[in-house]
Amino acid sequence: MIFLKPEKLIMQTISSNLTVAYDNQNYYPLSTCIVIIPKDMSSKKVSIKYLMLLLNSKLINFYYDFVFNLGANLTTEISVKNLNRLPLNLQKNHEIFNKLSDIMVNMNKNKRLREKNKEFILFYENLINLLIYELVFSREFQRECLNINLMELISQYIINVNIDSIEKIQECIIKIQNDKDISYESQKIKSHPWVKIIEEFFLKKS
Repeated sequence: MIFLKPEKLIMQTISSNLTVAYDNQNYYPLSTCIVIIPKDMSSKKVSIKYLMLLLNSKLINFYYDFVFNLGANLTTEISVKNLNRLPLNLQKNHEIFNKLSDIMVNMNKNKRLREKNKEFILFYENLINLLIYELVFSREFQRECLNINLMELISQYIINVNIDSIEKIQECIIKIQNDKDISYESQKIKSHPWVKIIEEFFLKKS
């Protein structure tokens, strides 16, 4: 039975954005939700946690809006058929994205933690979006001789952090915020024309 799978993603069907949550507690979602379980998950070819970050990202939401909603700022019903047509890059850097996902899930475990970590979560969401730009646009960046190593710089902080300690997570994020090399690499990504278009779209949408 699909609801008893050890891991699944739950997505709202009526939304202005793709909104996806990770579940490993056997929740039974309402009929207004879509349950997502990657076909290749059992073979470890697809990381469900990475898929969650990707589907929630600005990049994939931008693509969905412009290809399937024609750029209209509307609340619509998310189509399973359209989700299956998304050009998802699912083959790289699972380990770091799994860790990023675990940190995000832990900071959002309940309303109290969400409020307590509001600023950290906002920064962290922006950081994940930058990493997804780096991953998906890597060929374009290379073609333009834009050498980006944000993933490598962030990995040294993220990979060994204790995800069960909110204090350690906060300390880790503060170190990332204060790292000048990370700030420099982030600005390089933000300065790319493709990234600017996407970021400006969501700035107008908010």
